[in-house]
Amino acid sequence: MSALATTTTTNNAEEAKPKLSEPIVRRLWAMAHRVVEPRSLGWALRKWSAFNECVVAYELREKRIALTIDDVPSEVGLMERMLDVLCEHGVRATLFVVEEFAAEPERREVLRRALAQGHELANHLVRDESPANYSPAEFSEALERCDRLIASLDPGWSEHRPKWYRPPHGFMNEYMKGHLKEKGYVAALADVFPLDTEVRSVDWLVDFVKSHVKPGSIVLLHAPDVRDAKNGKHHKRQNNIQVLQQLIPDLKAMGFEISTLTDLHHAFHRTQQEDQLELLANPLEDADDDRDDVDALVTLPDDDLGDVPVNADSNHRTSALL
Repeated sequence: MSALATTTTTNNAEEAKPKLSEPIVRRLWAMAHRVVEPRSLGWALRKWSAFNECVVAYELREKRIALTIDDVPSEVGLMERMLDVLCEHGVRATLFVVEEFAAEPERREVLRRALAQGHELANHLVRDESPANYSPAEFSEALERCDRLIASLDPGWSEHRPKWYRPPHGFMNEYMKGHLKEKGYVAALADVFPLDTEVRSVDWLVDFVKSHVKPGSIVLLHAPDVRDAKNGKHHKRQNNIQVLQQLIPDLKAMGFEISTLTDLHHAFHRTQQEDQLELLANPLEDADDDRDDVDALVTLPDDDLGDVPVNADSNHRTSALL
């Protein structure tokens, strides 16, 4: 496992130019989303036991979404500018922390500023790499190291429920699922990911999110940075500052409220409780509807009854998607 490479920003204000391969990447990513809708993919992933307690989105009537930002903290100047943009637009987000990225005191200080602004921190392990080859002991240690860091910054972390974890590179296995549950974590994926690790075009990234976001969506972006996760090459992901600057007003104009994962989670459960109370408040109305259905059936000849339809409510899928 490689140590964290430290880089410096040469020109934060300059928008990075697209890579030569970017048009191909954008077309392929758009095609993939036309073939498989991410929430449908979430249902498919739930069939794999390791993923059946993850969250990828919530089914909500209200137009509320969660903004999540991975690989935090990045270079201090860029992080400060990102927090400025979020503050300017009154948006709170969930920031997934890579423990080694916060090795420097200045980076830990920027995380304290994020907490003071109302953002929430979440666990993204120790290094920006897939945990696919981690032993159970290595995974437990990585989770605990990042947990300790967040606890040192956030006095309320030990009581935070749920604690959020995002699996690096989307990898999960049975041990990870069980250990996360034991430690009070919920694994969060996302249903809106514009591939900002590869795409630099601000307009394309903004349009992609706007085209795919739905009530209850979890949007995944990455912290603005000049460091590529591979081979230390410059990726110039500082474009994400401009992405947020354009995207947030556009989403608000579309009627969306942007919140943290925890706020979205609570909104979903409030909706469930309201629905249950509404059912309890109108039992006679529901009973009358049921009697009408029965009366309609019994007036039919026996040969026309066929199979009695199963109540859809008895077979509904859980509304908290993968």
